[in-house]
Amino acid sequence: MEPTGLLKPKAIITDFLSGLGQSDFWQIAAKYYQTIKGQPKRYVTKDLKIAGQVDDAYSFGKYPNNANDANWNDIPLIINQHIKAGKLPSDTNSYYVVLGDDTVVEGPADSGSCAAYCGYHTSVKSDQVSAAQYNYTTGIIPDQPDYVYTWVGNSDACGLNGYIGCGGDTVSPNGNRGVDAMLSPLAHELAEGSSNPNTYDGPGGSGWNNADGYENGDNCAYIYGSNRKFDWFGGFHYNQEWNGRKYQIQQLWDPETQLCGPSYKKAASDCAALAKVFPTLNFGDDCCNSGYADCTNGVVTAIDVRGNKLSGELLPLIDQIVYHFPWLNSLRLGSNHFTANQFPDRICELLFLQTLSLNSLPITNAQLPDCLFILFQLESFSMTSSGLVGEIPAFDFENFAPLKRLILSNNNLTGSIPTSLAKKDTLTYLFLNGNSNLSGPVPNGFNGFGGLSASPLANVPYCDLTGTKLCIPKGYTGPTCGAPAC
Repeated sequence: MEPTGLLKPKAIITDFLSGLGQSDFWQIAAKYYQTIKGQPKRYVTKDLKIAGQVDDAYSFGKYPNNANDANWNDIPLIINQHIKAGKLPSDTNSYYVVLGDDTVVEGPADSGSCAAYCGYHTSVKSDQVSAAQYNYTTGIIPDQPDYVYTWVGNSDACGLNGYIGCGGDTVSPNGNRGVDAMLSPLAHELAEGSSNPNTYDGPGGSGWNNADGYENGDNCAYIYGSNRKFDWFGGFHYNQEWNGRKYQIQQLWDPETQLCGPSYKKAASDCAALAKVFPTLNFGDDCCNSGYADCTNGVVTAIDVRGNKLSGELLPLIDQIVYHFPWLNSLRLGSNHFTANQFPDRICELLFLQTLSLNSLPITNAQLPDCLFILFQLESFSMTSSGLVGEIPAFDFENFAPLKRLILSNNNLTGSIPTSLAKKDTLTYLFLNGNSNLSGPVPNGFNGFGGLSASPLANVPYCDLTGTKLCIPKGYTGPTCGAPAC
């Protein structure tokens, strides 16, 4: 089943599969092995190749395994008919992959591929065991070899929620968002099926599961690692490259390091990098306990070097920070002597930022970039007395980023307050005071201030619009924040 009307879907998938075995992802998959008493360990193979492929012309319709389907599972029946026809080889050491196109929905509407999962893996033997538990025989072929197989659906068949729910982006690396969104679930299921082919065994059986019953792909689902990058020209994220293409696929649980990989980093390497980035600071024996950094599982996730009389150019510094510390959730550089003649846009590549503080820096001609407010975890942004100019971007604040604190005092901002900012219901701190050229009526809203949506400044200590030309229009509802009537 191949998607229709989009950019070469089959080529994207075959290029992906033909290079997967040599990828960093699969080097972790190949660390798993089978043990049988008296025999040497048998590792998952690194030699992945496509042994055959066939297009299925909807032989079981466009809704296989729907709620009215009499068969236990249509997917192994699809595989079996093409093996019987000589179009696919019969091999119980192979992995059969069935992929839906952009018109096919597998499973019931309320619990299938558009509602509950992006893909799954199992085996013929597992199906037979499960069916027998329910005395079910329809669609079960008793003598069918124990083929291991997976189903992965094309999320374009499910609309916007489909490809986003399966880890895809609205803009994808290879120009086909539905197919690109299939690749991470496909890698996930292939890795799990290789280390746990017979799902009927379950936890404690012959396959690999952790104590909670999760498989190696489950442990790292939707985690893309510190090597995840953003292509500013194409507008998409990716973390793997081969066969002339870019891909975004999840990480995999590494049984040796006990971390998601392949992009885990040890504290020693992060601390060494931090010492190179800030050579005048003393990080001691462990930067994670120095007061300048916080770490999680040995990875630097927060940097705070405020007020240390540090100097130099800000833009090259940000380049180094983005390169070495992509997992940062907090970055505080304020009250130093870092110089720049523009806003350091590369900060937008720190996709996990929750807190950003750039107060009291000698920056000139800095304008706020739109990309800053699409950081999906950003809660607090503070940049006071740092030479900001221009307008606050008319961004869709209402629907993006869980922004709680926006502190831009004592800059040279112009224009007015965007209406969407006033509607940001998570916003509880807003300081725009001291921007003498910020003007116009304050838009209705700001209902996040402790529920005191119509209170005077005295009762709402978390907003300040004094020292601006902003004013409160007639009929306004919301806190005045010290602004006069228009």
